[in-house]
Amino acid sequence: MSEVRQRPAPAVLAAKLTPPSPRPRTVPRSDLVELLEAAGPERVRAVVAPTGWGKSEVVAQWLDTHRTPVAYVQLDALDNDPSRCWAHVVTAVGAATDVDVGDLLDALRSTGVPFVTEVVEPLLVRLDGHPVTLVLEDLHLVTSVELEETLTALLDRRPPSMGVAFTSRVEPPLQLGRRRVRGELVEVRRDDLRVDADAGRAIVADACGFELGDRVLATLLDRTEGWAAGLYLAGLSLRAADDADDAIRRFAGDDRNLSEYLATEVLEQLAAEDRSFLVGTAVLARLDGTICDAVLGRDDSATRLADLARTNLFLIALDQREGHYRYHHLFREWLLVELGRGGPGAVADAHRRAALAYIEAGDITAAIEHALQSGDAELVYEHLLRHRLSLLDSSQHATVNRWYRSLPAAPTADDEVQISLLRAWSAVIEGDLDTIDRMTARAGALLDGDSVTDLVAQRQGEPHLLRAYSAVLRGVFETCRSELADAVSKPLPPRAGPSVAWLQGVVEFWLGEPSEDSLDHAHAVAVDAGVPYPTVLCQSYLAMAAAERHDLDGAGRWADAAFRTTDEHNVSTAYLAGPHAARAQVRQAAGDLEGAAADARAAIELAERRNDTPIASLGRLVLAAVHHSMGESAVA
Repeated sequence: MSEVRQRPAPAVLAAKLTPPSPRPRTVPRSDLVELLEAAGPERVRAVVAPTGWGKSEVVAQWLDTHRTPVAYVQLDALDNDPSRCWAHVVTAVGAATDVDVGDLLDALRSTGVPFVTEVVEPLLVRLDGHPVTLVLEDLHLVTSVELEETLTALLDRRPPSMGVAFTSRVEPPLQLGRRRVRGELVEVRRDDLRVDADAGRAIVADACGFELGDRVLATLLDRTEGWAAGLYLAGLSLRAADDADDAIRRFAGDDRNLSEYLATEVLEQLAAEDRSFLVGTAVLARLDGTICDAVLGRDDSATRLADLARTNLFLIALDQREGHYRYHHLFREWLLVELGRGGPGAVADAHRRAALAYIEAGDITAAIEHALQSGDAELVYEHLLRHRLSLLDSSQHATVNRWYRSLPAAPTADDEVQISLLRAWSAVIEGDLDTIDRMTARAGALLDGDSVTDLVAQRQGEPHLLRAYSAVLRGVFETCRSELADAVSKPLPPRAGPSVAWLQGVVEFWLGEPSEDSLDHAHAVAVDAGVPYPTVLCQSYLAMAAAERHDLDGAGRWADAAFRTTDEHNVSTAYLAGPHAARAQVRQAAGDLEGAAADARAAIELAERRNDTPIASLGRLVLAAVHHSMGESAVA
């Protein structure tokens, strides 16, 4: 089998993997805890109810007594990027079981990875015999069809030792009906979470500081239909009420009216400083002292967060030791409504401050998310373009492409050119030939006009360089040579040097011309410039060139170098198609035909992910030769 190497995985946030603890002074739900615990790993535990019904608290109480190792993941909207989501799931499972998952994290860095066969199934095989319970919180935030398919595969194929539980506001598309009929499902639903009079009395007393009489409590239970969050919020509104009966009568039961009531009544009962803090940080999905200080222009946010958390005021601790929190989702929505009442642009301005705070903290992903929501086109383009190289190397292309789709109009022609070129380079990494064509045409048209500044005009050769890359992927090498000639005849940015040198060597390689010196030169240029993608490509082609000359030692050394560079610089593993093809020839010569076949298949698969027609074809030729060596002439 092909050697698996450890590589850096997509970024994992530790706070998302910390199971919640039961909140102080909450009502014990021992009946539901016992139901979940008695289910056993053979049954899926589903806690499904609208927001505010106490799903997370029931799960927290259950996990506090659960005897099996827990792999916990707090999902969020960014987890619709499959690589990001599975990086957290795999990391959580590995930490809970001590099972080695390093190679699975490696696989997640490759664009177009088949998640079921390369991540889910290998993970499940390793977990057989390792007791673990995977808990996915807020599954409703994940709507990606690809993720739904992989989660369904996980539920269907998990070993007997692996339990799965999840919470969701809505019915997830995980074929629960089939599992229900087969007796494979234990469910906690809204009616199960409905609190009774005793629990309701305790919830309201905790919020307002005194107990309600039976009649008033019965009215409140009827209005809220036993909704725990509604009872608690109603109790908060009673803190400063002169007439509890009147306040309860005015308490609306439907979500829209309740949201309006809470925004005007509950928040107004808070101290001005608390209200200002809560509303001012409403745009933050996750809270910590440093970011809140930057957004609000203060220096005591960590203390205030801890104080608010102790009051049980809709602030959920993600990591007590590190001081990370989040608001209850519905409460945050109410806060955003209140923030919007501060005047036109209040929400956008808060998002802008959050973007600047995350820029200062070095979290460019969060910064761009907030910048997009602020609608500040100049801020978005400034930092998206300033950090474009690190974003290209991050292997989180689903996230970057989502940004592209929601970008505001470019403020200037310079920005339009640069974002089009960035999209084209991202498409080169992914092998998206259509996008390369569209973006280079757009950038080229602007560069040929007179609307860009002299600085951006220095990139006139870049669309031709990108089209040369596209021609290589298509296997049209005379076109590549022509586009390359056009590229070097026009201004190019300094970073283009390694790409130009590599493309010259590649054309010679595929057209059967002497290429060794050109590729050696291109490699030296790329290493000297510190540019990882051309470096890996040069090493890949040097490996293939050595294999072509039957220099098996050289082919092995260059293939190993390509793997090392990929490891060190977080390059997409799709770029390792060439080294796999070269390694297949080395192993075939050494008599390791099974290993050679595995490497040849890897070369084909990786090349096809990027629409790299020449290397995919080479991989098939190598695989045919291996089958021939195995005596399988018909297959060959």
